[in-house]
Order: sequence, then structure tokens, then C-alpha cells
Amino acid sequence: MPQLCSELDNIIDVDRQVLSYDNLQASAWYTKIRNSRSQHGPFFFFQKQKSGIVTRSLSPSQLISVLKEKNSIPANAGRHWLKSSLLDQGVDPELINFQMGHWQAGEVPIGNYSALSHIEAINELVPILDKLFREVGWQPLKSVLS
Repeated sequence: MPQLCSELDNIIDVDRQVLSYDNLQASAWYTKIRNSRSQHGPFFFFQKQKSGIVTRSLSPSQLISVLKEKNSIPANAGRHWLKSSLLDQGVDPELINFQMGHWQAGEVPIGNYSALSHIEAINELVPILDKLFREVGWQPLKSVLS
């Protein structure tokens, strides 16, 4: 199935490719793919259809439903911990919303019309996030966006 293999190669190779980008290149890449229906993120599954086997993106709600029986804590517990920790550190609410992906229509910080510099936001948040994660023993992994 050459087409499926090609699609899988593109999914697997994107992280290696994007990790070499600087902040501006990574931002441009993210803007291009963030709402793409043709490019999958890191979570996808195989689905058998009449036409053959295809890949489909895996949404957070689908992942939660699959893991519900095996996971004893709420799926968003880490997000609650992170937001509370950022508040405890005195981080500006706008930066917390940026980090958590909480924004209203017209406020998207990565939008072309946004007055928020996502590069400045990332540079301000990274040292705080690194400190918080070290305190709980988490090791940082390089993001495709930073």
C-alpha cells in the first residue's frame, strides 16, 4: 500500500523535520497545519473501510474514551495542575491562556492579526515551565514549536 506508507512516512518524519526549525519557521509550519484535515498529528489510528485501510486523526475525546477504563485520574488532571502552578507563580493570565490554549474567537494568539508575540510568550514561559517540571521530576522534551 504505497500511498499509506507514504502518508505514514510523512507523519513520522515531520517531528524530525520541524525540530530543526527556528521559532519563526515552526510558527509558520504550525499555522499551516493546525486545522489541516489532510495532515495528521502524532495521534492517529487505522480504520478499515470498503476502499481499504485509511488513517484518521485521533481526537482528545476519542483518546479519553479509549483510556477511560485503564486510567484512574481525570484525563485533564495535568492541565489543572499546570494552570494552578502557573497562577501560583504569578504568571500573567494572558500567558496562561496562551499556554493552555484557552482563548475566544478573535483572540487566537497565533493568528496573523494577534498583537501577542508568541515568540516572546514562549520565551517568558519556558523558564517557568522548566522550573515547575524539574520540581516534580519531569524531564523536558523539545517541542516542534519551541
